[in-house]
Amino acid sequence: MALDDEHDLELIKGGRWFALLALLTLALFGVRTISHSDFWMTLASGRWIAAHGAPHADPFSLLRANAEWLDPMWLYDLMVYQLWAAGGAALVTLTHVVAVAAAFLLLVRAARQFGGWLAITTALLVAAWLLAPAFMVRARLFTLLFPALFIACLVCGSGRWWVWLVLVPAEMLWTNMHHTFRLGPVICLIFALQHFLAWRRARNNPPATATAPPELRAWLSPLLLAGATLAATLVNPYGWQIYRAVGGIGFGTGSLLLGEQVSVFSYLFGGSDMNPLIWAAALVNLMGLVAEKRQLPLGITLLALLGTSLAILSPHYATIMAVFSFPFFVLSLRAAGFFLWDSFTDVVQRRQALFGRLLLIVLLATMTVSSARLVSNHYYYSNGSNSAFGCGVNEEALPAAAAAVLAQERFPAALINNALDGGNLLWHLPRRQVFLDARGQFHGLPLLQLAARGFAGDPQAWQTIETRLHPTAILINCCQPQATLGLRNILATGHWSVLYFDGTSALLLLNTLENRALLQNKQFQALGLSNLELARRAYERRIDAHWFPAHSPALIGAGQALMVLKQYGEAEKIYRTLTRGAPNMVFAWLNLGICGCLQGHWQEAVGALQRATTAAPKNALAWLWYGRACQQLNLEFEARDARQRAQKLNPTLVSTFDAETPQPGKTNAVPSKR
Repeated sequence: MALDDEHDLELIKGGRWFALLALLTLALFGVRTISHSDFWMTLASGRWIAAHGAPHADPFSLLRANAEWLDPMWLYDLMVYQLWAAGGAALVTLTHVVAVAAAFLLLVRAARQFGGWLAITTALLVAAWLLAPAFMVRARLFTLLFPALFIACLVCGSGRWWVWLVLVPAEMLWTNMHHTFRLGPVICLIFALQHFLAWRRARNNPPATATAPPELRAWLSPLLLAGATLAATLVNPYGWQIYRAVGGIGFGTGSLLLGEQVSVFSYLFGGSDMNPLIWAAALVNLMGLVAEKRQLPLGITLLALLGTSLAILSPHYATIMAVFSFPFFVLSLRAAGFFLWDSFTDVVQRRQALFGRLLLIVLLATMTVSSARLVSNHYYYSNGSNSAFGCGVNEEALPAAAAAVLAQERFPAALINNALDGGNLLWHLPRRQVFLDARGQFHGLPLLQLAARGFAGDPQAWQTIETRLHPTAILINCCQPQATLGLRNILATGHWSVLYFDGTSALLLLNTLENRALLQNKQFQALGLSNLELARRAYERRIDAHWFPAHSPALIGAGQALMVLKQYGEAEKIYRTLTRGAPNMVFAWLNLGICGCLQGHWQEAVGALQRATTAAPKNALAWLWYGRACQQLNLEFEARDARQRAQKLNPTLVSTFDAETPQPGKTNAVPSKR
């Protein structure tokens, strides 16, 4: 017989405790070191706001000094700065973890009517992995508390007077913390629509039972609340102009040009910015649409569809999907459970204890493995993240070490920098202004795109930058994609010389009389190399101490820079260290193999390139270099097979490879026996 819909699938005991463990697992994803670039812009803004109040004119930009700037996150920036001043990185991190955990506690309360503890536990684990790539100290994470509060209040207390006392002040706070405040009135309208349709259906088709039909206030209250929360958004330092300030900002994506979901160098590990669990979570929602036999609650269904659509549009929306879809996750998992129960009733009822133990094992194993991957640092290690488990700060992928050089009084003010580095520079050098930072709305997308193309090696874009902006100094972050190609092309113009290089940062000065004294000062070059050596030693210690050591952005940047500067011997040493500490780093093996080829070390090159082609079988460049190394060792079959694979993957690259790639002479190496 079918399972009674009035009862939950209680195949395991102590469901509340399992849900609590799942919530703790979710919270554990937020216990990571602060390493992303926009955190420093938040701190710099918060420090300025603490001294001067909410800004109306920009104090940071060298290009647009004192231009109008409205900061819709001013209250969040101030909060983070005050937390930093009170307790440093640990307090900032744990505050965000508590806020997200509180958000999902509210959602659990709202979702309890749609499923039992088993479904809630599973939904919490799905949400945890959805949040995982983006669970950082950011406004969009902290402010998840507000949509969760709206959903919980409108699911559990729609039409109650206390909902107004909670949500109207919450909307005021939300408005001053993040641009997603626009979702508050939308959530109210969605639930007003749900209750209106139920009210109209009850009026047109009165129920035969004695159940009282919905009252008019059931839908009128959330409708009026939508208007009240919309009016509450005007309680901010900018009034209605807040909408002009956030008009072109998406709900959490920012500019994809400036995105760093995992790290700026995660692409070197063969990973993707896309969170594959988005599709799994979308399937969970689809399962509810198909399997639920009862009428779907319109409010949580529309929220789930909205969140899922946004997440499929961009992985940066996964945070909103996790909150908006959570009640529907629970409903879907419950419906799937009933479907399986009905399909295998006899088996499940006869073996109920066995199925209960299996569910217990699966849930415990999932939570244990998730927690172990986090605590051991394997999660961050395997993804190529710049973060690591724990509370602290990692600035190695940012120009923090170069700040000592930039602080020199004689250093030119017209320093052009990568936009992602702007906030870090402003934090460490509060008396300086910067050319660029990550405020896309303020600087405008055309300027940021021009700078990105120039730093990535586009000669025409760089010529435009020199003509329009007249920089006298350049800060290149060698960890950024294609930044070292830009370094090579800029140096090839003959107008610039390297003053400082520490692996992460390369400081270049224009060859002018004013800069001659700085360029002749060898202390800056020595300081950069000393900082690089300190980073190398620290990484070596991490390799010796941990199975999954935190990555070294300085060595990653140094390896790429030395490659484009054709210092293959030094690059080879760095890549040997990187492949020892991060054997899952695909491009470390590829570049190690290329260095070996260009120095005539064919036997070593073949081994490295084999690892590269195994880890990235769709990388045509890896197959081409592997084929060349095999050819030099007279391994004709392997060389022919590698070239054929490359031809299938990228015929254009194959046609240009032989002409553009240097070819050292053959050696007398002895071919390997197969």
